[in-house]
Amino acid sequence: STISTLYGTGDGSTTFNIPNCFGRTIVGSNASYALGVYITGTPTLDSIANCRISSISTPVGAPAQYSVIYLNGSVPTNTVIFNNVISNGYWGIYWYTGNSGAHTEGTSILNNQFTNQYYYGMQTQYTDGLYFNKNVITTNSTGNFYGVYFYWNTVSTRTSQFMNNKITSSTYGY
Repeated sequence: STISTLYGTGDGSTTFNIPNCFGRTIVGSNASYALGVYITGTPTLDSIANCRISSISTPVGAPAQYSVIYLNGSVPTNTVIFNNVISNGYWGIYWYTGNSGAHTEGTSILNNQFTNQYYYGMQTQYTDGLYFNKNVITTNSTGNFYGVYFYWNTVSTRTSQFMNNKITSSTYGY
């Protein structure tokens, strides 16, 4: 994986060798696939930190390809998404391995601001040891909005945590 190779692997629990992209913005702006960050393969100890990441605003019925951070079919281990501003898109984070037999492990999503996603702040499926803590999710969506949707998580001995998050919506469904 590029970040781990470029910045070092860290030890996966106390050091992650996170590059600083403070002051930079990553924008997914393609009309067909407006992904801000697309995670593929089997990365280990990768991090996305201190970034502003955005996708285009989307209409009703938009697919997951309008996600700000997108994972589908990959199985990363010990990924850290920390202290980012995640704006617009249909999903803020779409995190799906696509396989009930291959779960991601040790994903930490900490201290992020999710703003103005249309349908989901975050959706995750088939994830073990997920830490989703101290995130703020707000939207001005006028349709049904789901701040966080967890499906089929934690089937191993790794415990997941969902703590100290704030979800605000002008409608119902979170």
